[in-house]
Amino acid sequence: MESRGNLMRKALVVQLVAFVAAGLFALSCSAAAQHPVAQASKKCKRKHHGKKHRCKRHAPAPAMISISPASQDFGVPQIGGETRTFTVTDIGGSTTGVPIPMLTQSGTDFSIVGNGCVTPLSAGASCPIDVHVATSGAGHVSAMLNVTAIPGGRVSASVTANIEA
Repeated sequence: MESRGNLMRKALVVQLVAFVAAGLFALSCSAAAQHPVAQASKKCKRKHHGKKHRCKRHAPAPAMISISPASQDFGVPQIGGETRTFTVTDIGGSTTGVPIPMLTQSGTDFSIVGNGCVTPLSAGASCPIDVHVATSGAGHVSAMLNVTAIPGGRVSASVTANIEA
């Protein structure tokens, strides 16, 4: 049987791995100093230590996704339903992880019928996600389209419709 100390150390290691994988753990100063960009700036400063010349090397901005439009109102959809497209864009300076779309809703009125987000997005790149609303029920329906990319973050867009019987 393992001691309580060993179990606690294992739990901390598992937590640390989860934080690093999620991009939530910041590097310590000593670890950050070992980063290649930090090393390059040190070399540049050493090379020009007597002059006022500074290196202009900067780390790229982190990956960050956005979604457009922020909401879609289908109004009264046509018989058979309608499909609308959302566009996910990497507005950061680095490549994202694969954007993963998911609908949160109380029923089954909305569905993702097209997902063009199957690879990581490079800075400035976009991909489409098609959401369909069915017309089998009746009343006001709504859902949230949530898209998560690690790294890149999480964005949401709302979808609504008024289905007439």
